[in-house]
Amino acid sequence: MTETNVNGVDMGTVAQHMSQISQLGGLLGAKYFTLEGKDTWTDFDKKQREIQLNPKSPELILNKSPRKYEIRDVDVIAQTIKTNPLTGVTSVVFNPGTSTEAEASIVAGKPFAPISDDAIAAALTPGAAKHIFANGRALLSKVNIANQQNVDMITVLIKALQAQKDSIISTMKANEKKVNDYEENLLKSKKELETADGGTVEITISGQS
Repeated sequence: MTETNVNGVDMGTVAQHMSQISQLGGLLGAKYFTLEGKDTWTDFDKKQREIQLNPKSPELILNKSPRKYEIRDVDVIAQTIKTNPLTGVTSVVFNPGTSTEAEASIVAGKPFAPISDDAIAAALTPGAAKHIFANGRALLSKVNIANQQNVDMITVLIKALQAQKDSIISTMKANEKKVNDYEENLLKSKKELETADGGTVEITISGQS
């Protein structure tokens, strides 16, 4: 029969994984890391809805908000060990009873999430269980690749919008030049007629008063 202490911890499992528990215990006073995905356009849904409900709105909007992925670092200020009575899984609990509480299973031999694309995707899935990471440097390289991809997409969009903006400005200038050239030619023609006849010549142009 497995020996269990008064707090319900499976001491047999603890005995089998002393080295791993010792390593986890070394995190006391250190940090673990989690991930959080956020919309960069915080009121995007509200703004999109306002524009959609007003067909005459002159505003433009994206089809979705860009995302940013933030690493959150958490100080480990307390630890304890517990065994889940339903699953039998024994874990080290970081910061028990606080808003930053997180668990690392010591049964599988891999208490922290691996730094992989799948693990990061799982950590960013809404409603998923909290994923904790120990290697901040490795996590940084993966996360900022995803952030850079969003930066690149925004840069492409900015260039496309800038080209359209430049096209509109060019059209505005062309429109102004056409009208200015017409008015200058009209004035020049009027002066030439005045010089030739020695008097004033009235020119009536259809559509103008």
